[in-house]
Amino acid sequence: MAKSRTNAPATSRDGAVEVGADLRAEEAKSRAIDTPGKIIRRRFLKHRMAVVSLIFFVLLVVTVFVWAFLLPADAATQVDIYNANSGPSRAHPMGTDQVGSDVLKRIILGGRVSLTVGLLAVTIAVTLGTIVGAVAGYYGGLIDNLLMRIADMMLSIPLLLLIVMLAAILGPSVRTIIIVIGLTSWMGISRIVRANFLSLKNKEFVEAARSIGVKDYKLIFRHILPNSTAPIIVAATLGLAEAVLLEAYVSFLGYGIQPPDPSWGNMVTSGGFLVTIQQAPWMMFFPGIMITLTVLTVNFIGDGLRDALDPFSRL
Repeated sequence: MAKSRTNAPATSRDGAVEVGADLRAEEAKSRAIDTPGKIIRRRFLKHRMAVVSLIFFVLLVVTVFVWAFLLPADAATQVDIYNANSGPSRAHPMGTDQVGSDVLKRIILGGRVSLTVGLLAVTIAVTLGTIVGAVAGYYGGLIDNLLMRIADMMLSIPLLLLIVMLAAILGPSVRTIIIVIGLTSWMGISRIVRANFLSLKNKEFVEAARSIGVKDYKLIFRHILPNSTAPIIVAATLGLAEAVLLEAYVSFLGYGIQPPDPSWGNMVTSGGFLVTIQQAPWMMFFPGIMITLTVLTVNFIGDGLRDALDPFSRL
């Protein structure tokens, strides 16, 4: 009996040690498997509206670009005067306009134009804003003051007025709208990048790279910029929604995409006359609702990315 009593504690200690070792092994295994990419994905999936919005936006992009490619080349200009201003039906799910063109086909083709303008314009804005903000934040001093004063000067001009003025001077076209929106929308991104560079350029990893003779452009683009991608991605996402809205504003005012080429903005314009609203309200309703849904979904995606990429946020 005495022997059994002396062996019992030893067995318990051995079991506790084994259990503790198993727990530590499982914890180490979970830490090894829990990569940053998985953490970001898990945090993004917790934002339900962002997930739903991402699914909707992917379906919208695929539908618009693939279906627009399958439609005949003259789908936007096909005229059926006998079915003009007819309401939604099986043959025309979103009705027809004042000359008999199918509103659904024009929305698809117009969506391709509007999304293309938004994506390319925000690419230009992000590229230019990142370069300006990186140079200003890294070098500081006179270069920083000069670049930021240029940004302040452009921010002091009403953006829509500036875009309309440049579009009127250069002539309305898809290329003009892309370039004009891109060249007038970089200021906010440059400020975000500059702030990140100011906080990162004196960190230990930058000082270590500088001490071994790494050149400035490598420090900027290989060491500091990769650590600033999270706010740039979020700003680019929200900038896409703004670019789609700006294209709609400019086209609505008549300085953007010109008929018969469709865009959501000029479709709202063609359906916005008083007589048209009374006789065929679907002409303005459907392109307007597409602009609204697109902007809302892109904003929700930006909110989800901000929560997923920000290590200090709590979902």
